[in-house]
Amino acid sequence: MHVRERWTGIFLITISIVRASMGAYSALSGPTLLYLAQNVDAEVYKISTTFTGRSVGILAGSVAGGFMRRITGLFFRELLSLGLALSILAATELVIPWIGSFPLLIADVIVGGLVFGYLDVGIQAVILRLWGEKSSRSYIQLYHLSYSVGAFLCPFLANPFLARASHQNSSETECSSSGGPTEMPPNVSATTELMSTTSSAVTVRFDPVGWAYIIVACVMLFASFLLQGLSFIKIEEKIAAKSNENGFVCENRTEEPIKNVWLLFVFVTGYYFCSTTTENVFYNYIYSIAICSDLNFTVLEASRLTSVFWLGFGLGRGIGVLASRKLQPRTIIAWSILGSIIDMTFMVVFGRHIYWMSWIVTASHGFTTSMLYPSGVSLVSQMTNISGIYMFVCNIGNACGSLSMLLLAGYLFDNVGPFSVMFLLLGLSVLNAFSFAAVLIAGNSRLREFSYAILSNNSKRLNGDISSANAVSCPDPMSHT
Repeated sequence: MHVRERWTGIFLITISIVRASMGAYSALSGPTLLYLAQNVDAEVYKISTTFTGRSVGILAGSVAGGFMRRITGLFFRELLSLGLALSILAATELVIPWIGSFPLLIADVIVGGLVFGYLDVGIQAVILRLWGEKSSRSYIQLYHLSYSVGAFLCPFLANPFLARASHQNSSETECSSSGGPTEMPPNVSATTELMSTTSSAVTVRFDPVGWAYIIVACVMLFASFLLQGLSFIKIEEKIAAKSNENGFVCENRTEEPIKNVWLLFVFVTGYYFCSTTTENVFYNYIYSIAICSDLNFTVLEASRLTSVFWLGFGLGRGIGVLASRKLQPRTIIAWSILGSIIDMTFMVVFGRHIYWMSWIVTASHGFTTSMLYPSGVSLVSQMTNISGIYMFVCNIGNACGSLSMLLLAGYLFDNVGPFSVMFLLLGLSVLNAFSFAAVLIAGNSRLREFSYAILSNNSKRLNGDISSANAVSCPDPMSHT
């Protein structure tokens, strides 16, 4: 293997480890939702506001990531900053088992969300700049596949600690339903009474579930050291040189003025609002819904159900890596949205009372939602350059959806019934079809213009009409954008 191909391989492996640790960070809140609620003495609806806090942080971090590189310019070492950010994210995860105050937990997840948003935007922007819109499609899919790998493994990591906490617990935990509080069977009680309060202080006793947070934090620390190491050897420059040799068309378009793309971005926000919310709400609540609804799963079964979602999700992302080489992003998105509408329809009609149906739909929903985010990035990148400041646009809808829909899902869970969350997801899946159609309508003319420019440019290159000064080449990754 050529030495420069090794640099590409090392870079891809590193960002895959980073993204997998981020997936574990996000997914851990699902199986441990009841643990978090018990740890700070809060109801499910109240603890759902932590998702809102995380979303606020993600939105702020995404915007900050886009502007930071432009402000710092030549002095900005992106991979180093991403490595340091991941260290901060690990620290926010590490302290969670010892947080017994709800306001402190909110503050912790906001900081974590801020760093998470910065990391998400920063890494995808690096990929787009190094390989361009077309060549980066499979790498973007691989990046998001790694997220699902970490998320899939997370329930297996948490389950032994949940089972241990359940075994140690002699108290009972309550699940809210539309008919009022109902007792959860003893084998479902996943956490102990962790709080002892006085008028002046709150003391938290360490719960076995806390070890899951510590392990995820250690993995993130390891990944952060890898990123910082790659920064010191200037791996971006080595990969960019390789891209030049192979004739890859890297991202060299300037970002358009906002007045030219604002309408497109509005519809893109709507698309991501629905796409990521149908994923986030499902995986954050399926564990609690399986336990507290008429399905009456045990802790072990609910944990395995969460893993089944991530198994389907990971399978979809893996297929997405291959499909992105042959199919246009819009084709992948269209079939994914159709699939999500079908599986959520089956869930609301049959899944409430048919045990095996919930397993099938959970795997199917993970599969159908898996390719929506990365394919959306490629689709929007076809229409306009988003490798700089505008990279945060994809996270606006994500953050807004989590700000509102996770909170709404918590309210429905407590006041209407656990399974009412599934009706919310069906409505979002249908709404996503309309959002996607609006994106296509707004971006079609722009996509045609961009395709024409590429064809014209390639024609000139074949005819030798483009001078070396104007030839498309990979930009210096450390240069000012």
